Amino acid sequence: MRCYLFCVLKQNKYLKEKAETLLGYTKNSISVNSCVWEIQDLVILCKNKYGAKITDQGALDYALEKDMIDRNDNSCRLMAGERRFLYECYRAAKTNQFNEYQKNCFYKYLMLRVSFRGEMIQINERKGFSNFEGYQSRKEIFIEGETAYEDELVRIALNETLRKENIRSLEARICPKKHSADLYKTLYHNERIVKELENKSANGEDVTEKLIYVLHFPKIHDEKFYMGVPRNNNARMLAFKQMRSTVAFLEKETRMNKYIRGIDTCASELDCRPEVYAQIYRYMSNVVFKTSVKGKMGIVQANKNSG
Repeated sequence: MRCYLFCVLKQNKYLKEKAETLLGYTKNSISVNSCVWEIQDLVILCKNKYGAKITDQGALDYALEKDMIDRNDNSCRLMAGERRFLYECYRAAKTNQFNEYQKNCFYKYLMLRVSFRGEMIQINERKGFSNFEGYQSRKEIFIEGETAYEDELVRIALNETLRKENIRSLEARICPKKHSADLYKTLYHNERIVKELENKSANGEDVTEKLIYVLHFPKIHDEKFYMGVPRNNNARMLAFKQMRSTVAFLEKETRMNKYIRGIDTCASELDCRPEVYAQIYRYMSNVVFKTSVKGKMGIVQANKNSG
């Protein structure tokens, strides 16, 4: 539907007809899942025709057009295309550039957009930890493995906040990894993205000094009970592996140590009791590691609010 409205705005007859054909499938009760590849082909065509290429990542959004990128080369650049698209659709509806069918399509798109936005910012009429967990488990599923979009997510979350002069410190939260090398790669990758701000800063300020991380051990659902096996054994084993890898990472004394400032637990309070992580907290609260922060030794302080 978005592609169709975009093609109408661009007055591209060929792409418009392809989009109309795909919209016709839904009228004939054909499942959207059966024509995913045709929809993706249309998206790729629109990207190649209109989308601006961002460095080596290619076009991320066909609505972020080639004449826009110079004026929107910032942390929120991915949102610029959608904002312009909405404005032009509103204008087309007001000036009767859209016919009645296209106006209805735009209204449907707005309704879908509001629903999708609700998934992103986690709002609905249901309450409780299970509802929150449902959001968490699916809100990034559509970009998993898509490195370019994952990078843009980091830019929006970190860079957009850090660029503001009144920010003195920003706490980011990530889950520990099963291997110390994976944790290093994650921190290094995020640091590389954040350092982009230094190249755009007038005073050359090291914005990475404002960034800190708290490692969140995720609570997971308990497996079937077996005699002789403690409750939440799967969570205990996972947390133990993550703890060992985190300690190994800190003991390597890389410059990434400066980012780690604490530990905590996250996810559903219903799936796992807090005492499962008591040993993790007790052990890691006494871990001493070298850090480059002010040239002193640092100590990981476990967050006591683990409930």
